[in-house]
Amino acid sequence: MSRSGRSPSSRERPHRRGTRIGNCVTIAGHTEIGRGNTIYHNVVLGTPPQDLHYAGMETRLVIGDDNTIREFVTVNIGTAKAARSPSSATATSSWPAPTSPTTACSR
Repeated sequence: MSRSGRSPSSRERPHRRGTRIGNCVTIAGHTEIGRGNTIYHNVVLGTPPQDLHYAGMETRLVIGDDNTIREFVTVNIGTAKAARSPSSATATSSWPAPTSPTTACSR
């Protein structure tokens, strides 16, 4: 990690105050990251989707505020389809904490 507390790949990407980015995080494409997020090591953000309908169209990834993205998670950009607008996006936002100890990203 660099002296600024961010991985080298995150230096060139826009993210807002309070967001912590771990080691070896890849931030690619048109990716916007909001405030107060914690992104753990080996996360990949903004790469092309595996959707067979994706053909290189201009889409983006928008990560809202106060999210936690755990280790080894991949979040791809959106896939624009005929029924969607041309500026399709994959978006995340904060949601209430689960009431049980089980998380969505358990090992």
